[in-house]
Amino acid sequence: MIDGIDIPTASITSSLAGLAGAVIGCRHAYLSAVNDAQRRHYRRVFRVAGPLALVFIGVFVGAMTGVLPQWLVWVDLAVWTAGIVPAISWSSRRLRELAMPDPYVAIIDGPAMPMSLPVET
Repeated sequence: MIDGIDIPTASITSSLAGLAGAVIGCRHAYLSAVNDAQRRHYRRVFRVAGPLALVFIGVFVGAMTGVLPQWLVWVDLAVWTAGIVPAISWSSRRLRELAMPDPYVAIIDGPAMPMSLPVET
């Protein structure tokens, strides 16, 4: 206990709050996808990132409760940060690519016309 704060309880509570925020953010991102390709990308990313996040949260809580060595908190945060920054960059770039229309569909279907043009007779 430091200054009246129970460290194991605080670490578990903050981890659960962070996890709840991540779930809400992921759900919002998935629902705001503009097409099926982006939704597939989100499902693929969530299938990999979800279990990894749980492992990192488990190591963090284990280190803060004294089950694992305390220095693992810093290793855990460093590895998570080193991996999440390029992963977010790649995912954002991929989502932008998936939002663009497929050029082959435009060739087959013809260019999309936002509105019909008046026909002169």
